[in-house]
Amino acid sequence: MSDVRGYSNDGERGRVKLVGTLQYRARFLGQRILRIPKIGEFDIAFNWTAFVDTGTLTNSLLDIDTSVFHSTAGLGIEIISPLRDIMRLEIASDGTGQPAFYLTAGTDF
Repeated sequence: MSDVRGYSNDGERGRVKLVGTLQYRARFLGQRILRIPKIGEFDIAFNWTAFVDTGTLTNSLLDIDTSVFHSTAGLGIEIISPLRDIMRLEIASDGTGQPAFYLTAGTDF
């Protein structure tokens, strides 16, 4: 469900997952020094993103049918720490009018 942001159908099953993402990032704020009492100073940056995800589940690579790919689109904000840790706040929709919100954390690549 989280690989194709905005698409959620728990009923789909498969042993092979094929997923693609096209994402654009642009810095809108950073590097800024933040001073937090008793913690110290650190720099932080903010990116905005626009993305399109597409993917499918199947039982075998030989069974891939292009008509069962699900595509979604969305926007988000990335918060990047000096250690290259990243937190993403994103909203995505698969075109049904029901937005999905995501909060993820990980390592920037």
